[in-house]
Amino acid sequence: MPKDFELAKRCVKHGADPRIRDADGRGVLQWTINYTYPHEREKEGWSEIVAFVEWQVALGLDPDRPDKWGKTPRQMATDKELTEIVALFGSG
Repeated sequence: MPKDFELAKRCVKHGADPRIRDADGRGVLQWTINYTYPHEREKEGWSEIVAFVEWQVALGLDPDRPDKWGKTPRQMATDKELTEIVALFGSG
């Protein structure tokens, strides 16, 4: 994830829109949660994953914006028991 984080920061710095969504209505925040799993807490790099999500929230990405199936990043993180990430979303 650290390389992805650095690439994402560079892309945004040079004008990429982090709010862009794919054909299914999923944005970068949903994709980050989709590929993050609770067992990664024990691995090196967990703090970078949390920092990446925190950065996305600071950019104004909405943890309550649903995809075409009605799933939000908040719901996805809650379902996966990613408590540190859910906490970053605040009370929604």
